[in-house]
Amino acid sequence: MSVHKINSLEDLQQEKERLKLRSKIAKSEMTNSMDLMSKHLKNFLLFKVAIPAGVIGLASMGIKKMAESSAHQQEPTGNQEDTEENTSSIPWKKLFFRYLPSLLTFIQTVVIAKDQQSENEASSGQNKSSKQNNIPHKTSA
Repeated sequence: MSVHKINSLEDLQQEKERLKLRSKIAKSEMTNSMDLMSKHLKNFLLFKVAIPAGVIGLASMGIKKMAESSAHQQEPTGNQEDTEENTSSIPWKKLFFRYLPSLLTFIQTVVIAKDQQSENEASSGQNKSSKQNNIPHKTSA
C-alpha cells in the first residue's frame, strides 16, 4: 500500500472515496468468504457426519430387528397371528435394507451436483463483482 500525500481538499475527497470503495470491496469479499465457509461446513457435516451416522444407525437397527425376527421364528409359540405378522413384514425390511445403499448414493449424487452448480454460479458472480470493483489508484509524482 502506497502512502499518498494530501495537499488539497480535492485530494482528501478522492482519498476518502477510494477508501470507501476499498472498504466495500473488503466487506463483499468477507461476505463471500463466510458464505463459502458455511457451505463447506454444511457439506462436511452432511457427508462426513450425518449420512454415515444415519447409515450406521439404520444398519444396526436392521441387524437387530433381523436377529430378533430370526430368533422369534425359531421359538415355537402358540400364537399364530403373531408369527404371521412378523413373517409378512420381513420381506419389506429385507428390501428396504437391500436398496438402502443405492438410495443413499443417489441422494448423495444429487446433493453434490446441486452444490457444484451453486459453487459455479457463486464463482462466476465473484468474477463479475471483482471486475466491476476496480480500485482507482492515484500515483504520486
